[in-house]
Amino acid sequence: PPYLYLSGVMSGVIVFMMTFLIPRLGAGPLFIILFAVQGFTAAVVSHFGWFGSPASPLTVLRATGIIISVGGAYLAARPTA
Repeated sequence: PPYLYLSGVMSGVIVFMMTFLIPRLGAGPLFIILFAVQGFTAAVVSHFGWFGSPASPLTVLRATGIIISVGGAYLAARPTA
């Protein structure tokens, strides 16, 4: 299906944004943010069953894990001054 080409576009955007943001944020915080965004995106895709994946509703436990990982990404990426 044509929508599967979207994965290549998303990968290209991720690579471009990483090369743009590594000098600004640093490699460590950037990868922590990347993992948090991947977890959030995976939960949304799984919840709605997009791209042919089996639908798995968002539970309180999954939502708590996403909130914790996004909070950790914020703490890792914020300036330390």
